[in-house]
Amino acid sequence: KKFFGSARAIEKGGSLTIYMIIFVFQSVLAVTTTATVYTRLAVEFFVEARGLALAVVGSGSAIFGAIGGPILNSYVEANGWEATYRALAVFAAIAAVVVFLLIPKGAGEAKKDAPKRRARDDYPMIFRSPAFWLLAAVMLLCNLPATLILVQLKLLVEDNGVSGADASIMFTALSLGMLAGRFVTGVALDRFEPYLVAFITLALPSLGVFLIASDLDALPLLTFAVFCLGFAFGAEGDIVAFLVAKRFGLAVYSSVMGLLTAIMSLSTSLGAAYLSWTLARTGDYVLFLLTTGTAVVVGATMLLLLRRIPPESA
Repeated sequence: KKFFGSARAIEKGGSLTIYMIIFVFQSVLAVTTTATVYTRLAVEFFVEARGLALAVVGSGSAIFGAIGGPILNSYVEANGWEATYRALAVFAAIAAVVVFLLIPKGAGEAKKDAPKRRARDDYPMIFRSPAFWLLAAVMLLCNLPATLILVQLKLLVEDNGVSGADASIMFTALSLGMLAGRFVTGVALDRFEPYLVAFITLALPSLGVFLIASDLDALPLLTFAVFCLGFAFGAEGDIVAFLVAKRFGLAVYSSVMGLLTAIMSLSTSLGAAYLSWTLARTGDYVLFLLTTGTAVVVGATMLLLLRRIPPESA
């Protein structure tokens, strides 16, 4: 929608350069920082039920996607895409003020009492950490198929013979999978060994992509495959925040989380470029699905190696 919106803007005399600047600004300073901010509050105030707390605060995007998506579509049809973007901007501004006012008293007190830290001291410590580089490699591998969820899902299911009302079922399955992934993983992280939970939930999308790559095109199987993709996408947010807090503590939590979020965004971009390359050479999604599905299995398995690395002391 953003692409076609920009195309219409150019037809009306808009500038593609300005659009790209805004898009990059939004991606770098908004998309890659949001999770770091709201998960920081959850890990600071919750210890015993930290996984569930992360699930609750992280479920907003999936809930909004399920409820707000149809509303926004209707608004676009009635008022146009420009009016919809303006309405979203107003909504985001109001929501930001409300969230700020709801932040509990005492947030950041522990950081105020601690000795003042400098970024030039924190980042060398982070980059010397084997756990950081292992987590970075895991996120790089496990996010390669993410472009399927973000921009290619409709085309992917159409390539498997699904269209019309059946295609809408896939988007519902994706949203339900994201919600289920959030809450199931959050509760499991609080009750079971986190590395095993992380391995199982992050490996799940490989099952989904392998099913889509196969010749099994029955609607229930494809719906289950898309549900698996959504489940892992939702679970990932809980897992990254939980493991960063467990391994690094609160002192450098935001720095580590910000770096890993940037790596996840980089992985998604690399996955999109790789998808374009494979589509140009094969004409279908099979090669992309098989190779990125294998990468996900490798990345999820690498998480088990964290058991052997002692936690870092920031």
